[in-house]
Amino acid sequence: MQIAQDTDDSFYKIKCYEKSHIQINEMNYDTSLILSPEKLIAPWEVDLQKLSVHDFELIQALNPKIFLLGTGEKAL
Repeated sequence: MQIAQDTDDSFYKIKCYEKSHIQINEMNYDTSLILSPEKLIAPWEVDLQKLSVHDFELIQALNPKIFLLGTGEKAL
């Protein structure tokens, strides 16, 4: 196996995640948020039980290659 240095130049990096929060760079967040390599929108004011197409417009504007929705302890 080859080992290579990570050359990712993203401004925001997830350091860890726990049951109660996610750590991005040196800050802990315990609210809904939108994260891309260059942009952090926190809080993301949504009701997970009432998600609509409108709620995803901010994400679509970022033109992500992938999209991951974490729902916490409860599955939708």
